[in-house]
Amino acid sequence: MPIPIPSSPAGFSTGEINADLHIDIFLDIQCPFSKKAWPIVLKVRELYPDNAYFTFYPMTLPNHRQSWDATKAAVAFSQNNTEAFIQFFNYLYKHQNQLQNDVFEKRTQVELYELLAQFASDCGDRQPEDFIKKIKSEEIYQATKIPLRIAYSRGVWSTPTFFINEAEVTELSSSSSVEDWQKILNGLL
Repeated sequence: MPIPIPSSPAGFSTGEINADLHIDIFLDIQCPFSKKAWPIVLKVRELYPDNAYFTFYPMTLPNHRQSWDATKAAVAFSQNNTEAFIQFFNYLYKHQNQLQNDVFEKRTQVELYELLAQFASDCGDRQPEDFIKKIKSEEIYQATKIPLRIAYSRGVWSTPTFFINEAEVTELSSSSSVEDWQKILNGLL
């Protein structure tokens, strides 16, 4: 099934669209490896403000049961604003332990929504009831599906996964350092 043309951006982008480097990053909010890579990716973004265009694609892996709703919360919180997306993902990664499968083994989706609304409130959204309605909305559901479909169409099956100029970079992983990134990126400039 082809991916429909999205009515909003497919991911969360930052940088100059005409930059020499286009870096696509696929992350799962419940994935410990994505969490490990996240601060490195943000540091790399700071080091290449004029040379790189970053797009963050939040996706969910099937074994991370709370990830889908947490990703919908990030999409709802950000409202197509990349900096808000980064702020909320930072917060979610700091509180990732509260989203783990074992923590939610006997908890409900309603409790998850309440937790996510509390997280959003901690990040500045002062209307938890409205935030829960947003998470449940068809609009957020559809917007959250788009990055996931893009991931699947590009063969992404684990996180984090990185692409530079449309090519998957298997040399980079959650264990890669800023220096590892620089070796690759500087060689492309």
